[in-house]
Amino acid sequence: MKKVIFFACLLSSQFIIAQGYLKLGGGYGFSASKDNFSSPVLVLQGNNSIVSKENVYGTIGSGATFRLAGGYTFSNNFGIELEGYYLMGDKKYVAEESNTSNNYRETKFASTKQFRVFPSVYARASKGLVKPYIGFGPVLPLVGFTFLELRTEEPIINKSSYRYYKVSGNFTVGFESYAGASIDCPNENFNLFMEVRYTGVRVKSKKAKLTAWSETEISSGNVTDKLATADLFYTEINFVDKITNESNTLPTVLGGINTSIPDFDKPMDDLTSKNNFNSFGINIGVRVNLLKKKTE
Repeated sequence: MKKVIFFACLLSSQFIIAQGYLKLGGGYGFSASKDNFSSPVLVLQGNNSIVSKENVYGTIGSGATFRLAGGYTFSNNFGIELEGYYLMGDKKYVAEESNTSNNYRETKFASTKQFRVFPSVYARASKGLVKPYIGFGPVLPLVGFTFLELRTEEPIINKSSYRYYKVSGNFTVGFESYAGASIDCPNENFNLFMEVRYTGVRVKSKKAKLTAWSETEISSGNVTDKLATADLFYTEINFVDKITNESNTLPTVLGGINTSIPDFDKPMDDLTSKNNFNSFGINIGVRVNLLKKKTE
Protein backbone atom coordinates (compact mmCIF):
# COMPACT_ATOMS: atom_id res chain seq x y z
CA MET A 1 0.00 0.00 0.00
CA LYS A 2 2.84 2.37 0.84
CA LYS A 3 4.41 1.70 -2.58
CA VAL A 4 1.14 2.54 -4.33
CA ILE A 5 0.85 5.83 -2.44
CA PHE A 6 4.49 6.66 -3.23
CA PHE A 7 4.07 6.16 -7.00
CA ALA A 8 0.77 8.07 -6.98
CA CYS A 9 2.48 11.04 -5.38
CA LEU A 10 5.36 10.80 -7.87
CA LEU A 11 3.05 10.80 -10.89
CA SER A 12 0.96 13.68 -9.59
CA SER A 13 4.08 15.83 -9.37
CA GLN A 14 4.88 15.35 -13.11
CA PHE A 15 3.43 17.30 -16.01
CA ILE A 16 3.54 17.28 -19.81
CA ILE A 17 4.16 20.41 -21.85
CA ALA A 18 2.07 20.48 -25.04
CA GLN A 19 3.11 23.21 -27.44
CA GLY A 20 2.28 24.39 -30.95
CA TYR A 21 4.75 26.37 -33.06
CA LEU A 22 5.69 27.74 -36.48
CA LYS A 23 9.12 27.54 -38.12
CA LEU A 24 10.53 29.65 -40.94
CA GLY A 25 13.90 28.80 -42.42
CA GLY A 26 16.11 28.50 -45.42
CA GLY A 27 19.39 26.97 -46.43
CA TYR A 28 21.36 25.18 -49.06
CA GLY A 29 21.75 21.54 -50.09
CA PHE A 30 24.92 20.03 -51.54
CA SER A 31 25.08 17.06 -53.92
CA ALA A 32 25.05 13.70 -52.14
CA SER A 33 25.07 10.03 -53.23
CA LYS A 34 26.15 10.94 -56.76
CA ASP A 35 25.08 8.81 -59.76
CA ASN A 36 26.30 8.95 -63.34
CA PHE A 37 23.96 10.97 -65.55
CA SER A 38 22.14 9.16 -68.35
CA SER A 39 24.32 10.64 -71.14
CA PRO A 40 28.16 10.60 -71.11
CA VAL A 41 30.78 13.02 -72.39
CA LEU A 42 31.35 11.71 -75.92
CA VAL A 43 34.20 12.63 -78.29
CA LEU A 44 33.93 11.60 -81.95
CA GLN A 45 36.21 11.66 -84.96
CA GLY A 46 35.17 13.32 -88.21
CA ASN A 47 33.64 10.04 -89.44
CA ASN A 48 31.59 9.80 -86.18
CA SER A 49 33.64 6.90 -84.79
CA ILE A 50 34.01 7.15 -81.00
CA VAL A 51 37.31 8.43 -79.62
CA SER A 52 36.31 8.44 -75.94
CA LYS A 53 33.35 8.18 -73.59
CA GLU A 54 33.33 9.47 -70.03
CA ASN A 55 30.69 9.40 -67.29
CA VAL A 56 29.65 12.56 -65.47
CA TYR A 57 28.64 12.00 -61.83
CA GLY A 58 26.37 14.16 -59.70
CA THR A 59 22.79 14.91 -58.68
CA ILE A 60 20.25 17.56 -59.63
CA GLY A 61 19.18 17.96 -55.99
CA SER A 62 21.62 20.63 -54.87
CA GLY A 63 20.39 24.18 -54.47
CA ALA A 64 18.67 26.70 -52.23
CA THR A 65 15.66 25.74 -50.07
CA PHE A 66 12.97 27.91 -48.46
CA ARG A 67 10.93 26.22 -45.71
CA LEU A 68 7.77 26.85 -43.68
CA ALA A 69 6.63 24.36 -41.05
CA GLY A 70 4.08 23.95 -38.28
CA GLY A 71 4.43 21.46 -35.47
CA TYR A 72 3.13 20.25 -32.17
CA THR A 73 5.11 18.95 -29.22
CA PHE A 74 2.69 16.64 -27.46
CA SER A 75 4.99 15.60 -24.62
CA ASN A 76 8.19 16.78 -23.02
CA ASN A 77 10.37 15.11 -25.64
CA PHE A 78 8.36 14.07 -28.71
CA GLY A 79 6.41 15.82 -31.43
CA ILE A 80 5.18 15.91 -35.02
CA GLU A 81 5.80 18.45 -37.75
CA LEU A 82 4.45 19.23 -41.23
CA GLU A 83 6.70 21.19 -43.52
CA GLY A 84 6.35 22.57 -47.02
CA TYR A 85 9.44 23.75 -48.84
CA TYR A 86 10.61 24.99 -52.21
CA LEU A 87 13.79 23.75 -53.86
CA MET A 88 15.44 25.99 -56.42
CA GLY A 89 18.08 23.70 -57.90
CA ASP A 90 21.48 24.57 -59.27
CA LYS A 91 22.26 24.36 -62.96
CA LYS A 92 24.34 21.21 -63.53
CA TYR A 93 26.60 20.18 -66.40
CA VAL A 94 25.40 16.67 -67.27
CA ALA A 95 26.69 15.67 -70.74
CA GLU A 96 28.57 16.75 -73.85
CA GLU A 97 29.18 15.55 -77.39
CA SER A 98 31.88 16.91 -79.68
CA ASN A 99 34.26 15.87 -82.44
CA THR A 100 38.00 16.19 -82.90
CA SER A 101 37.56 18.52 -85.90
CA ASN A 102 36.03 21.18 -83.62
CA ASN A 103 33.13 21.65 -86.02
CA TYR A 104 30.45 20.24 -83.73
CA ARG A 105 29.78 20.54 -80.01
CA GLU A 106 26.62 19.98 -77.95
CA THR A 107 26.51 20.58 -74.20
CA LYS A 108 23.69 19.64 -71.85
CA PHE A 109 22.73 21.21 -68.53
CA ALA A 110 19.98 20.27 -66.07
CA SER A 111 18.27 21.92 -63.11
CA THR A 112 15.09 21.49 -61.08
CA LYS A 113 12.39 23.45 -59.28
CA GLN A 114 10.18 21.56 -56.82
CA PHE A 115 7.65 22.09 -54.07
CA ARG A 116 7.80 19.30 -51.49
CA VAL A 117 5.78 18.27 -48.44
CA PHE A 118 7.62 16.71 -45.52
CA PRO A 119 5.75 15.23 -42.50
CA SER A 120 8.05 14.06 -39.73
CA VAL A 121 8.28 12.85 -36.15
CA TYR A 122 11.03 14.01 -33.85
CA ALA A 123 12.57 13.69 -30.39
CA ARG A 124 14.10 16.64 -28.56
CA ALA A 125 15.54 17.67 -25.22
CA SER A 126 13.03 19.57 -23.08
CA LYS A 127 15.35 21.51 -20.78
CA GLY A 128 18.26 23.86 -21.13
CA LEU A 129 19.08 26.95 -23.13
CA VAL A 130 20.13 24.82 -26.11
CA LYS A 131 17.80 21.95 -27.03
CA PRO A 132 19.12 19.36 -29.51
CA TYR A 133 16.68 17.27 -31.58
CA ILE A 134 16.50 14.65 -34.34
CA GLY A 135 13.69 13.73 -36.74
CA PHE A 136 12.80 11.86 -39.91
CA GLY A 137 9.93 11.12 -42.29
CA PRO A 138 8.84 10.67 -45.92
CA VAL A 139 9.26 13.53 -48.39
CA LEU A 140 6.83 13.97 -51.29
CA PRO A 141 7.68 16.15 -54.34
CA LEU A 142 4.13 17.31 -55.15
CA VAL A 143 4.81 19.91 -57.83
CA GLY A 144 7.93 20.44 -59.89
CA PHE A 145 9.88 19.99 -63.10
CA THR A 146 13.37 19.19 -64.27
CA PHE A 147 14.70 21.52 -66.95
CA LEU A 148 17.08 20.30 -69.65
CA GLU A 149 19.07 22.84 -71.67
CA LEU A 150 20.91 21.87 -74.88
CA ARG A 151 23.32 24.19 -76.70
CA THR A 152 24.75 23.13 -80.06
CA GLU A 153 27.53 24.87 -82.02
CA GLU A 154 28.32 23.93 -85.65
CA PRO A 155 30.83 26.46 -87.05
CA ILE A 156 31.29 24.44 -90.24
CA ILE A 157 27.73 25.26 -91.30
CA ASN A 158 27.64 28.68 -89.59
CA LYS A 159 24.89 27.66 -87.16
CA SER A 160 24.20 27.32 -83.44
CA SER A 161 21.01 26.16 -81.75
CA TYR A 162 19.33 26.25 -78.35
CA ARG A 163 16.68 23.90 -76.96
CA TYR A 164 14.98 23.99 -73.56
CA TYR A 165 12.89 21.06 -72.25
CA LYS A 166 10.55 20.92 -69.27
CA VAL A 167 10.43 17.37 -67.89
CA SER A 168 7.73 16.06 -65.53
CA GLY A 169 8.11 12.95 -63.41
CA ASN A 170 6.03 10.17 -61.91
CA PHE A 171 4.77 10.46 -58.34
CA THR A 172 7.41 9.31 -55.88
CA VAL A 173 8.10 9.13 -52.15
CA GLY A 174 11.55 9.86 -50.80
CA PHE A 175 13.13 10.09 -47.36
CA GLU A 176 14.44 12.97 -45.30
CA SER A 177 16.10 13.14 -41.89
CA TYR A 178 17.52 15.97 -39.81
CA ALA A 179 19.48 16.74 -36.65
CA GLY A 180 19.72 20.15 -35.11
CA ALA A 181 19.47 22.36 -32.06
CA SER A 182 17.35 25.33 -31.03
CA ILE A 183 18.35 28.09 -28.64
CA ASP A 184 15.98 30.20 -26.53
CA CYS A 185 16.87 33.58 -27.96
CA PRO A 186 15.73 36.11 -26.91
CA ASN A 187 13.29 34.01 -24.84
CA GLU A 188 11.60 30.60 -24.72
CA ASN A 189 8.80 31.73 -27.07
CA PHE A 190 11.15 32.87 -29.84
CA ASN A 191 13.93 30.42 -30.79
CA LEU A 192 16.74 30.36 -33.29
CA PHE A 193 17.64 27.00 -34.79
CA MET A 194 20.18 25.37 -37.06
CA GLU A 195 20.04 21.84 -38.47
CA VAL A 196 21.70 19.52 -40.95
CA ARG A 197 19.52 17.48 -43.33
CA TYR A 198 19.84 14.52 -45.64
CA THR A 199 17.33 14.11 -48.49
CA GLY A 200 17.06 11.00 -50.63
CA VAL A 201 14.78 11.38 -53.69
CA ARG A 202 14.82 9.68 -57.09
CA VAL A 203 12.17 10.57 -59.68
CA LYS A 204 11.31 8.58 -62.80
CA SER A 205 10.82 10.71 -65.94
CA LYS A 206 7.30 10.69 -67.39
CA LYS A 207 6.97 13.37 -70.10
CA ALA A 208 9.00 16.17 -71.63
CA LYS A 209 7.95 19.25 -73.56
CA LEU A 210 10.16 21.50 -75.65
CA THR A 211 9.43 25.08 -74.57
CA ALA A 212 12.12 26.92 -76.55
CA TRP A 213 13.96 26.08 -79.78
CA SER A 214 15.93 28.60 -81.78
CA GLU A 215 18.68 28.58 -84.41
CA THR A 216 21.23 31.35 -84.83
CA GLU A 217 23.33 32.17 -87.89
CA ILE A 218 26.74 32.68 -86.31
CA SER A 219 28.12 35.21 -88.81
CA SER A 220 25.08 37.51 -88.90
CA GLY A 221 23.45 36.81 -85.52
CA ASN A 222 20.03 36.25 -87.15
CA VAL A 223 17.76 34.10 -84.97
CA THR A 224 15.04 31.75 -86.24
CA ASP A 225 12.28 30.42 -83.98
CA LYS A 226 12.11 26.71 -84.81
CA LEU A 227 9.48 25.91 -82.18
CA ALA A 228 6.70 27.79 -83.97
CA THR A 229 6.76 25.45 -86.98
CA ALA A 230 7.99 22.21 -85.39
CA ASP A 231 5.98 18.97 -85.53
CA LEU A 232 4.65 17.50 -82.29
CA PHE A 233 7.10 14.60 -82.70
CA TYR A 234 10.00 17.01 -82.06
CA THR A 235 8.39 19.02 -79.25
CA GLU A 236 6.97 16.35 -76.91
CA ILE A 237 8.39 13.09 -75.52
CA ASN A 238 6.66 10.19 -73.76
CA PHE A 239 9.09 8.23 -71.59
CA VAL A 240 8.50 4.48 -71.49
CA ASP A 241 10.24 1.41 -70.07
CA LYS A 242 10.54 -0.41 -73.39
CA ILE A 243 11.05 0.61 -77.01
CA THR A 244 9.95 -1.70 -79.84
CA ASN A 245 9.54 -1.49 -83.63
CA GLU A 246 6.00 -0.25 -83.03
CA SER A 247 7.12 2.65 -80.84
CA ASN A 248 6.98 6.16 -82.28
CA THR A 249 10.72 6.74 -82.65
CA LEU A 250 13.25 7.86 -85.21
CA PRO A 251 14.03 5.45 -88.06
CA THR A 252 17.03 3.17 -87.64
CA VAL A 253 18.97 5.12 -90.28
CA LEU A 254 18.87 8.14 -87.93
CA GLY A 255 19.86 6.23 -84.83
CA GLY A 256 16.37 5.15 -83.79
CA ILE A 257 14.76 1.74 -83.64
CA ASN A 258 11.68 2.16 -85.82
CA THR A 259 11.77 0.47 -89.23
CA SER A 260 9.10 2.80 -90.61
CA ILE A 261 8.57 6.56 -90.75
CA PRO A 262 7.25 7.87 -87.38
CA ASP A 263 3.95 9.69 -86.94
CA PHE A 264 5.06 13.33 -86.70
CA ASP A 265 1.67 14.35 -85.29
CA LYS A 266 2.30 12.31 -82.12
CA PRO A 267 4.92 12.67 -79.36
CA MET A 268 8.18 10.78 -79.66
CA ASP A 269 8.71 7.66 -77.50
CA ASP A 270 11.97 7.37 -75.58
CA LEU A 271 13.36 5.27 -72.74
CA THR A 272 12.76 6.63 -69.24
CA SER A 273 15.36 7.07 -66.51
CA LYS A 274 15.45 7.83 -62.80
CA ASN A 275 16.93 11.18 -61.86
CA ASN A 276 18.93 11.60 -58.67
CA PHE A 277 17.91 14.51 -56.39
CA ASN A 278 19.86 13.47 -53.27
CA SER A 279 21.36 16.21 -51.14
CA PHE A 280 23.03 16.93 -47.82
CA GLY A 281 22.57 20.44 -46.49
CA ILE A 282 21.95 22.96 -43.75
CA ASN A 283 18.82 24.83 -42.67
CA ILE A 284 18.77 27.94 -40.45
CA GLY A 285 15.76 29.88 -39.19
CA VAL A 286 13.44 30.95 -36.40
CA ARG A 287 10.80 29.11 -34.39
CA VAL A 288 7.87 30.90 -32.77
CA ASN A 289 5.98 29.07 -30.03
CA LEU A 290 2.25 29.79 -30.32
CA LEU A 291 0.73 28.08 -27.30
CA LYS A 292 1.80 26.13 -24.28
CA LYS A 293 -0.37 23.83 -22.20
CA LYS A 294 0.79 22.12 -19.02
CA THR A 295 -1.14 18.96 -18.12
CA GLU A 296 -0.62 17.63 -14.65
